[in-house]
Amino acid sequence: MNIEESIEYLKLKIKKENLTIQGMFGDIYEEIRKDNTAIETLLTAYEKEKELLELASNMLDNIDYDQIPIEIGELKSELKKETEKNKKAIDFINDKNNYFEDGENWQNVLKIKHILEE
Repeated sequence: MNIEESIEYLKLKIKKENLTIQGMFGDIYEEIRKDNTAIETLLTAYEKEKELLELASNMLDNIDYDQIPIEIGELKSELKKETEKNKKAIDFINDKNNYFEDGENWQNVLKIKHILEE
């Protein structure tokens, strides 16, 4: 018996037991009903989880990996380049020798722009 068959069997059995137990054992019916409700809740949760897994699996199956333009390694390489450029620019800015009092700071701005555009 597979899982789906087991679920159907348990659901039918629970419905049948609820009717039988209620008629025969009214005093313990409520406790058994709670047990059966717990089982039904678990079965429902299983079925929903199964549907979600199938949906996720279908989504993964439909991904066209050829359409993803950049590999992770390429992203790391690009990030490293950008980090190095930013460090060069910050080092240049922090170097006090690159500041002039006679208004020639425009050349420094151009140098920083050049570093960042590399």
